[in-house]
Amino acid sequence: MKGLAAFSLLGLLVAGFTIVEANPEKCEGHTIFMRDVERACIEKTCATLHSPPIIDCVGMETGCFCKRGFVKEKGECQPSSICDANSV
Repeated sequence: MKGLAAFSLLGLLVAGFTIVEANPEKCEGHTIFMRDVERACIEKTCATLHSPPIIDCVGMETGCFCKRGFVKEKGECQPSSICDANSV
């Protein structure tokens, strides 16, 4: 079973979806994960994190990504039917 998990992780790394844990203190105690490559859903991210974005979070100029099922619209996280809420 461990081999299967390692193979799955390797597949993610090969696909370019390296997961990075950022400093949780910058995000009000939340442990933040971000991908070095955004997964797009009709040109909008389905990446998960917070809603609304936090400007200082992870030192990113644009703040955090929106949580699952939300997309950024005009700088805010809005509910979206474009992206499947169960997608990662």
